[in-house]
Amino acid sequence: MCADGAGVEDARASNTPSPDDLVSVLARTRDALQAARNERDDKVRLIRNLELHELELAAQNNNLREAQAALEEARVRYADLFEFVPVASLSLDRRGCIHEANGAARALLGDRGRSPIGKPFATLAKLDEPQRFWAHLERCFEELGPVRTELGMRDARGRSRVLGITSALRVAPLQVEPTCSMALTEITERLEILDRYRIFADAVSEYALIMLDAAGRIITWNKGAECLYGYASAAIEGRGVFTFHTGGDLGPEHYAATLARAATKGRVSLESWCTRADGSRFFGQIVLSPIQDGNAAGIRGFAQVTRDLSDRTDAETVLRRALSGVAGSRITPRRLRSANWVAERMSRWGTSRGFTGAEMQTAQLAVFGLSNKEIARERRVSMPTVRTQLSACFRKADATSRGEFTFKFFASVPQESRASEDQ
Repeated sequence: MCADGAGVEDARASNTPSPDDLVSVLARTRDALQAARNERDDKVRLIRNLELHELELAAQNNNLREAQAALEEARVRYADLFEFVPVASLSLDRRGCIHEANGAARALLGDRGRSPIGKPFATLAKLDEPQRFWAHLERCFEELGPVRTELGMRDARGRSRVLGITSALRVAPLQVEPTCSMALTEITERLEILDRYRIFADAVSEYALIMLDAAGRIITWNKGAECLYGYASAAIEGRGVFTFHTGGDLGPEHYAATLARAATKGRVSLESWCTRADGSRFFGQIVLSPIQDGNAAGIRGFAQVTRDLSDRTDAETVLRRALSGVAGSRITPRRLRSANWVAERMSRWGTSRGFTGAEMQTAQLAVFGLSNKEIARERRVSMPTVRTQLSACFRKADATSRGEFTFKFFASVPQESRASEDQ
């Protein structure tokens, strides 16, 4: 029994931890508790970060929804604008097939309940010159800026129309391939107006109608200008207006100032010697008017109208010679002003009644009281010619005698104009 008790005591003594073991266990326990606290703090921080990210994502989602709503609203507005704009608008790929087409484009191509999407534009449009369209489409995909051309076509009713086409390359990030955005504007009426103007301008043979750019270079002119100056259109276009005005206000030294004065005042009228292509000269009246550049404040160019005053200057010479022969060898300044005044007024009055240049010269001398014989001598024509010309003048002026003819001539001129000229 004693031996057994001693063994138990020895076993208990051997299982009792030493102080060092207790210190080690305590340290491990303390470390484990600290690790647990740190893990708990990390989890708290992670939760807080997740909550912050959740709030940020919620704000971003809200902004994204607002942006999507605004984008959808803009898309709807663009779709409405694209659909209802009165200009035919469509987009084509490199093969010329239609990707988009608004209402005006569908109406132009013949909208009969069938969509033109995916169909070739050249076939639907019934183009007069398909090769011009393909050249235009190729330029659109090669050039960065907008390209323009004019194409003739037949619409759904078979009517011939002319379209002004403006195209530009469009590349969107989500598109599989780039497309060409195209706007088609009908210019048939405008071209018809221009054709009528050209016909009208070319029919005016007594006046030179000239279009100048802002620098005074010739752009176009009519048949009357060709006849008056002797230059063909192809030979004169692009040259300065001083080409046939070697002196005076339209000469090389002064024409720029004259154009500036016309741009400021709105109109300039002057008389100058003009030079023809063959070197001969004539005395002409030139009227310059500025052409405004649409709604802008700048000047697009100038319109020049030239009238040959050779008949008037010839008549003034004849009148001066006639006055010298009738009233004596001395021509006073008053008589000279009277001759110039009658020549100028007869030129206007006779032109309005269809007098020829020869008839106006005869009429001017008749107004001054010269007899038929004196008129024939001064004009170096026969007596029958004078009688024929006077008869034509009386008929065109609705007069039956020299007295009535003279009275109608002076009655057509305002009294104050005559008084100012006689002073």
